[in-house]
Amino acid sequence: RRLFDNKEFKNKQWTVEYNDRHVGKLEQIGLTYKLSDTPGVISRPPLIVGDCTKEILEELGYTEADILGMANETAILCDPPVPGQKEMKNPWGL
Repeated sequence: RRLFDNKEFKNKQWTVEYNDRHVGKLEQIGLTYKLSDTPGVISRPPLIVGDCTKEILEELGYTEADILGMANETAILCDPPVPGQKEMKNPWGL
């Protein structure tokens, strides 16, 4: 029996399943411990390379032109892609 097929593990959130926009169904290890005062919560899928890159660079003061230039030179990856950025072949940016 597969680890990710174990119903008890799923009920305890030791394993979790996501629908990822790049790879479809994605299974991974979930919460491996519980703290009584501050229980963990899985609220969304794991980050993908490039998530929030544009927003973070804007917060740091980079202009739209700066960001587009860096993306076009493949110095950074943005997800979703910015205009002119090469399309990522997989969610890890490789």
